[in-house]
Amino acid sequence: MRNNILKFSAGLTLLLMNPVHATAKPFAYSAEKDGKTIHLLGTIHFSVSIGELPCSNKILDLLNTSDLIFSEVPKSLLILLRYLGNNTRRIFTASAREREEILNTLPEHERKKVNQIIELYNSQISEAIQRIVNIRFIDKEREPFEALNPEIRNLLISYDVDIHGSYVDHLHSIFQILMLGSFFSSPQLDFRITEIAQSRNISIKPLDNEKSLLGYFIDVISPQSENATEMEIPEMEINSYTINTMTAGIVKMTSNDLMFPPQMKQGYLSGKKENVLKYISNMSDKTKEFLLKKRNELWFQKLNEAFKSHEYQNIFLAGGAVHLFGPFNLLDMLEEEGFIIRRLTCSAEN
Repeated sequence: MRNNILKFSAGLTLLLMNPVHATAKPFAYSAEKDGKTIHLLGTIHFSVSIGELPCSNKILDLLNTSDLIFSEVPKSLLILLRYLGNNTRRIFTASAREREEILNTLPEHERKKVNQIIELYNSQISEAIQRIVNIRFIDKEREPFEALNPEIRNLLISYDVDIHGSYVDHLHSIFQILMLGSFFSSPQLDFRITEIAQSRNISIKPLDNEKSLLGYFIDVISPQSENATEMEIPEMEINSYTINTMTAGIVKMTSNDLMFPPQMKQGYLSGKKENVLKYISNMSDKTKEFLLKKRNELWFQKLNEAFKSHEYQNIFLAGGAVHLFGPFNLLDMLEEEGFIIRRLTCSAEN
């Protein structure tokens, strides 16, 4: 189980290994053509803030002067950001009471929409757990709530989880609280960029067509066979011991460097393309096809359409650094279309 959880976290990260150098450049590029510019920032999705990037001041200037920003943040999360603002991250790990307080500040139609999105994500998290470990959890004969460790009981009570609910529901709640708490507590370039865009009323669009928070990732590491049936997934009865043991593993993973290894952050901030290329070379052909090629083609199509529109003069794209290098990457696609590509440089103080 621990290996599967590690596989889960590893699939969400860009594993880059080299140390940071003082002369590092960001993975930031401009693509110029016909007097118009597209700026592209290769991001990492966790553990790095905008202020830590080389050339951070220039990047912020480019963001603030853009007419349109493309983001990897899914459309559903962009909706939550519009409705909830700074409460967007908090809403996923809020207790039932806190969530109700937040939602009660919204008009009824917005409250209904937000609730639908949150419930969708929660159900997808539950599905992800079972697909990643390839086990469907079912309840064993009910034990008293007191059979759980005191820390786990206090955690569930603090989040207003129904203590009389099933152990399966408890396990899913624990996973959501701990994993999403770790996820949303990390500085994230994607979220910060969208927050800047919305605070300045800059138009922002999702790069991907609507997918779950985990959609692309789950499909790659844990694909379901077209002929798969529910009966083909083995079932596992869980009891208090299972929950206590699994929770201890999740706590350990989310409270140390396993989720966001320092070398991942250092490698990204070093600005060395070799790190990204090394990561891409370790991908399977299926992963490259699904996570890179198909998405890059979609992203390029959206970029091209926006560029040809008279509505936008300066376009900013923030997407994973792996999309800028290797086979069928965005920079090559733009160059083939006649764009002049330049990498952003900056002075040492930036």
